[in-house]
Amino acid sequence: MQIYVVKSGDNVDSIAAEAGIPVSTLLWDNQIVYPYRLAVGQALLLDNERNGKEKSPLHVNGYAYPFINPETLDWTRPYLTDLSVFSYGFTTEGDLVPQLDGNCGCGSRSAACPDTDASRRGWEIQQ
Repeated sequence: MQIYVVKSGDNVDSIAAEAGIPVSTLLWDNQIVYPYRLAVGQALLLDNERNGKEKSPLHVNGYAYPFINPETLDWTRPYLTDLSVFSYGFTTEGDLVPQLDGNCGCGSRSAACPDTDASRRGWEIQQ
């Protein structure tokens, strides 16, 4: 592993070729996104020790309110490893509305249920 300092005229293809690593590895390791702009003096990690080895898995957790739009959830789920439900609410004064201890009758155990007093006090659901 080494640090490379970008010089005038460098681009991701030339740097990767000189280091003997795939361009995709250079981009991934340095979080470089299209259009792959580099700045003279920018320090880049060149990890040719793991060249050809499998990348570490990326774990992505998302948070959603219980009343999330189903289409949004369907579009987002393939990009997530885990999905957590955010089931607290806030009053207009910024205070936390706690989760309910009991069942509200609709099958939800959350303050986010639209049938609960806690929900009516603190949640403003915009559809």
